[in-house]
Amino acid sequence: MSESQGDKLNTAQQAESADANEAEIVKTMGERLREAREAKSLQLRDVARETRQSQDTLASLEEMETEHIPDSILRLQARNYARFLGLPEEEVASAYAANRGATNASAMPVEVEGKSVPTRMILVAAASVFAIGVVGTGVSLLLQPATEQSTDQLAISARLAPNTVQEIDFAALRADAGQEFSLRAKESAWIEVRGSDGTVFRSRNMSAGETYFPRTGAGWTITVRDAGAFEWRLGDDVYAAVGEDEQALYSLSVDNVLDAAVAAQSAALADAAASSEQRR
Repeated sequence: MSESQGDKLNTAQQAESADANEAEIVKTMGERLREAREAKSLQLRDVARETRQSQDTLASLEEMETEHIPDSILRLQARNYARFLGLPEEEVASAYAANRGATNASAMPVEVEGKSVPTRMILVAAASVFAIGVVGTGVSLLLQPATEQSTDQLAISARLAPNTVQEIDFAALRADAGQEFSLRAKESAWIEVRGSDGTVFRSRNMSAGETYFPRTGAGWTITVRDAGAFEWRLGDDVYAAVGEDEQALYSLSVDNVLDAAVAAQSAALADAAASSEQRR
């Protein structure tokens, strides 16, 4: 083989290698997560059960549709999923931060403005679906023969009973969650709580185990120097840590976190109800 032919062959091989590398580069982190999950022959519900994450959250991570998840929560969710799949946690978390336009995944301060999240639209859509389902059920009952309805009272009761999934009152769920939504200090650490007009309601160290109930639906924000020292709670249940250890967060929207918590809770209730229906 002549030297010129060898050079051409090397050039072709380098071009193929570059094309392969380029294809790997354009692959999103969500696609990498999905491929890693599928390589383990796991469904999203399997991962959700093992990691105790919402199936909807895991799906959002794989689809790279995470605009409704607060920055600090997104980072924790991404790291947790990556850890379960055996992928580099920091690389995965940084990819989601970069996708959102952050210059540094661990930059301080991290400012989160009170931007309305798509969760509300999801709740409105769910309510619309529920209304359509109710109307459809009523029409189907009216079209049933009268003799059948009069002779099988048990069947009538079964048709009239609303589905467990449809019984979920999303508006009431958010209202109840707002009353039980709290911040708990896992260790002694400083926190500042501000109202939408800048009024400071708290600016001091909270003791380990101390709980604070911020006002919801009012545009309140919190600022912490060590996000890992605090956790969000819904009643007696821990929803998520505020952030990572020694991570400073500024102006984190209480309402945004509550919306994400309610969305996760309602998704978990719907999944549980669907599983119950399948077992019947």
